[in-house]
Amino acid sequence: MKVAFHFNADLEPLGVLYGETVLRNLLCVLAKKRELRIESFVFAGDFALRDLCQITEQMSGDSICFRFDQATYTSALDRWLTDSNFAWRTFTNDSLEVFKKRNVFVVLFDSIDIAQARSIDHVLWKLPYYIGAIDVSYRCSLNVSLYQMFLIRRYRLHEDALDVLVDKVAESKPCKRDIKELRRFGFVSVRIRNFDWEHEKLEFVT
Repeated sequence: MKVAFHFNADLEPLGVLYGETVLRNLLCVLAKKRELRIESFVFAGDFALRDLCQITEQMSGDSICFRFDQATYTSALDRWLTDSNFAWRTFTNDSLEVFKKRNVFVVLFDSIDIAQARSIDHVLWKLPYYIGAIDVSYRCSLNVSLYQMFLIRRYRLHEDALDVLVDKVAESKPCKRDIKELRRFGFVSVRIRNFDWEHEKLEFVT
């Protein structure tokens, strides 16, 4: 199953580099839970529903502008949160308020089972900025838009080994200090692997 874990990106302790802080803390958790034996790619990025709820307005001449439409966003969010096709989710009422008012960061595993997902979810609730998980395995237009189009492949887990995936055209790459930190977390092996972002996106199948 594909499971997405969500985090309140606006919580002050996370700082400007909230995504890197979330990923670092999550990897630390995973390195200590070797019994999970996870074999999965890990994707990450911003929850992009706000970007999908932009409407165009005609300006003077041929120019147009994009404006966030709160009514469209609220309607789309309600449809997504109440979709009965989701087999499993752990959002609370407080989580829903975060989705409505805050920016959200997502970490998605493309191949884990329900026991692994529940174990990760249980540990993550100890973090003040965690807001819940959802199984996004089934194909619908909103899932494809939110998770396939906007998330980037960051890691591949092989139980207690970790591949750090770097876009082959990226200007910046992990340094030795980053690799050493990941090894200190408890991963037996940490390697850097190049990939082509355009051809290796998350895919949903019917």
